[in-house]
Amino acid sequence: MRNGENTKFWHAKWRGSVPLREKYPRLFAMSNQKESLVEDIWRMNGGVREWEFSWRRRFFVWEEEILANVMVDLEAHVWNGCRDG
Repeated sequence: MRNGENTKFWHAKWRGSVPLREKYPRLFAMSNQKESLVEDIWRMNGGVREWEFSWRRRFFVWEEEILANVMVDLEAHVWNGCRDG
């Protein structure tokens, strides 16, 4: 994945060999952004990339740990700035 303009956040295999919906099914079920593209969920704010998620409800404590794992996964991604093909 390059810049995320044509990459489905939950459905594409852009963070490994399985889609994020399969890797993190609990969060996928809670997401209000099931069909969103990567570029719809991340924003640049003062040169810093921020993820803007929308959830159906607040997390239980144990779900916050899953979200923390997702964030580690996402922060490991290398962006090259080129347009998606």
